[in-house]
Amino acid sequence: MAFKEALTIAFTTAVLSFIATLLANKFKNWFDWIDNTNKFIRDHSYSQLKELYFELYARVAQSEYLRYHLNIKKDRDEVPFIEIHRQRLTLSMDPSVASETIDIKDPVTEFNKYSIAELIINKGALASQELLKLAVAYRFVHQYYTDHTIEKNRLEKFQTEELELIKKIVKCIVSETNQCLKDCSMKYSKKELKQGTMNNDIYNE
Repeated sequence: MAFKEALTIAFTTAVLSFIATLLANKFKNWFDWIDNTNKFIRDHSYSQLKELYFELYARVAQSEYLRYHLNIKKDRDEVPFIEIHRQRLTLSMDPSVASETIDIKDPVTEFNKYSIAELIINKGALASQELLKLAVAYRFVHQYYTDHTIEKNRLEKFQTEELELIKKIVKCIVSETNQCLKDCSMKYSKKELKQGTMNNDIYNE
């Protein structure tokens, strides 16, 4: 083999080797970036589930069991969330002392709509932007939607907005909880992810 040909082959081999190494490093960096990104998403989604979404999902789950237990037939658009209120009336034998109605708080009554908004806001760093916006709006509306001292048209507007906001919040919780489960490669419901409606079939089994 002539010296010139040998030199050409050696040069070509060196160039190809350099290109192969360059491509290998580039692909490695790309795969490392993909792997790191996926790991970040998994870790963040797990933190969301552990610190926020499982607590929110449990509140929705109680509401859905009450829907089943109380045999509520109204559509979820009409009644998106069901909460329990308990009160105790204290009577006095002394006519000068007025009777008193006391709200009873327990783990069941504390799973209410307002607690959902408060939990989302308090742990806003773990909530989606959409869910956080809805929670902030709901907290404001919640102050007024049962206040019959305000003008009738305003009260009706607050009541309409309260219903729409809690409906969106519930759907968002159910859908995003399943998205986080999916991101963590955990079992999730495709139907709940897509529709934002909790599956109640377990109560009928």
